[in-house]
Amino acid sequence: MAKCIDVLIADQSEEMRKKLREILESTGKIKVVGMAEDEEEAVSLFEKLKPDAVILDIKIPVQGGIETAVELYLRAPEIPIIILRDYPELRFRETFLKTKHIVFLDKSKEFEMIPKVLEKLCQGSLKKKKK
Repeated sequence: MAKCIDVLIADQSEEMRKKLREILESTGKIKVVGMAEDEEEAVSLFEKLKPDAVILDIKIPVQGGIETAVELYLRAPEIPIIILRDYPELRFRETFLKTKHIVFLDKSKEFEMIPKVLEKLCQGSLKKKKK
């Protein structure tokens, strides 16, 4: 049996965190190991839990999803990060095109894709991490 992907969710909305947990864990391949409502809690849980991947909302308080993603990326560039947004803004995607581990998804149009994108992002990084 394949190992579950351990995921940290960071979103200011408790309802969205619960919805994400439900959709991710329903796959049987993903386990949500932590949930944060702001950047400070996300960074703290990231350090403590060492997840395989992170899902961030772009509007997460204190600094925001972009800044939080950069901070997490600098700490562990091999860890995939999905940044969720609820508007079609492509300029952020261009900012991170060079990194293969940070992906932007639109909550309103791409929500159901999150588990599959997460699994694909983690395929390479899990192999490296578990050696």
